[in-house]
Amino acid sequence: LGETEVLVKVHCAALNRRDYFITKRQYPGVVSGAVLGADASGVVVRVGSTAKHGELLGKSCIVNSCIGWTSDWRGPEGGQFGILGMLPFPGTLCEYLVIDAAQVHAMPPHLSYREAAAFPLAGLTAFRALFTKAEVKAGSMVLINGIGSGVSQMALLFAVATGAQVYVTSSSPNKLEMARARGAAGGADYSQKNWHRGLLADAGRPFDAVIDGSGGDTLLNSMKILRPGGIIANYGTTSSLKGVTVRLPFLFLQQRELRGTSMGSAEEFRAMLDLINKNEIRPWLSDTRYSLSDTPTALEAMGKMRHTGKLVIDVALPSSL
Repeated sequence: LGETEVLVKVHCAALNRRDYFITKRQYPGVVSGAVLGADASGVVVRVGSTAKHGELLGKSCIVNSCIGWTSDWRGPEGGQFGILGMLPFPGTLCEYLVIDAAQVHAMPPHLSYREAAAFPLAGLTAFRALFTKAEVKAGSMVLINGIGSGVSQMALLFAVATGAQVYVTSSSPNKLEMARARGAAGGADYSQKNWHRGLLADAGRPFDAVIDGSGGDTLLNSMKILRPGGIIANYGTTSSLKGVTVRLPFLFLQQRELRGTSMGSAEEFRAMLDLINKNEIRPWLSDTRYSLSDTPTALEAMGKMRHTGKLVIDVALPSSL
């Protein structure tokens, strides 16, 4: 190990849509030979320097997926920014992970290893979209599109914990109901014609912020129920890689803003952990459990998008858990 490195025995890892896209070569910069996985929780079993990082030995930890982004709210400071799970960086779907000590953080004590592994990439993306980009705060009226995704589910949990009033969209009645059970004030089926009109009537006033990962017609309809001066934070184009056509006067004549966002900084990761600890937030997990050898099956489930909750891989859970 290098002086700044630690060895983590991985107990749990979690999947993201990114992992599925990498296997299909539908993600930018894919190179053969990578170990998949950006999320992990586990225990630090060795350190490169006991003088510098001896206090980490034997501690339960959660790993920050994003490398090379310290604190600049605008984006990575330069140099080599990357995400675990694609070369030249290691992946977390493994039994042992060598990683820089700066990427390792104390695991929130109220979480299990399975729960902790669910947070890093999706949680960080949601946290930045909500607070850095969309400027959500207590009392904000927030619309989160596509509540079936990991990022949108994290955004719901974080926004509710902050005191925002949250509405969601989905084409699944089951997912809408589960979102209500986790604090959503209401929801709408985006596959229905004019869904946005009914949602605006239910909400009682236009939305201050929209958190969107679809980039499709759902985004366009969301703009119609955004207040003047409101903010849309978009982190993906899951409904169409071709994107959509936005009528610019609809934005500038009403002082609305469309802000792109992706991943987050180390400073935002620490702030996310503070929010999780303060409010004892627990993630939304799939009921189906997978071992490391079941990863291909889990990736297949990810591709079909029929699951509800984060897909977690039990790599080497302690026998008591």
